[in-house]
Amino acid sequence: MTAPSDLDVVVDALSHEISAANQELSLLLRDRDSTQRRGPPATLRQLEALGRRLSRRGFPPLPSYFAFLRIQNGWEAFAGDAKILSVEDHAADWVRDALAVRGGFEPAASIPDLIPFLLAPVGSPTGFLDPSITDDGEPSVLLIDDRQMAHRLPTFLAFLKRHLAALKYATLCQREGD
Repeated sequence: MTAPSDLDVVVDALSHEISAANQELSLLLRDRDSTQRRGPPATLRQLEALGRRLSRRGFPPLPSYFAFLRIQNGWEAFAGDAKILSVEDHAADWVRDALAVRGGFEPAASIPDLIPFLLAPVGSPTGFLDPSITDDGEPSVLLIDDRQMAHRLPTFLAFLKRHLAALKYATLCQREGD
């Protein structure tokens, strides 16, 4: 087994902080444990297969997303009912169907240059990795809601940090009664 990279260490620490913040907010809002479920680490074989699949579509490496998958292969209830996709989800029919329901998103057709990574029920943003705009070799993140409004973040790592900040803010507001 190889030693984790610096990026793996950062993503792992962020993942633990997000998990704890999700749990705390869930207890404050619902007085019950969070339903989040982090997947087990993806295997090297799974990551290589996903890398080949994406490379055949012309996508570059996805360093921070793959670091995430090395730590947990997907995350159910990451934000409410939103799920960060696992390696297996990228080839799943349910993902293609879910994207089609969201205004005709079909990765192979209408948005061939975007890689979905975050899916939630209709009404919540869908997250995509956009390799056409990169920051030091990292694809940017594009969050698109059902009204086709978009918010862009420079990297997947920035997406995780922003989500943690939002959880901390929501927790603070909940504690203060706002």
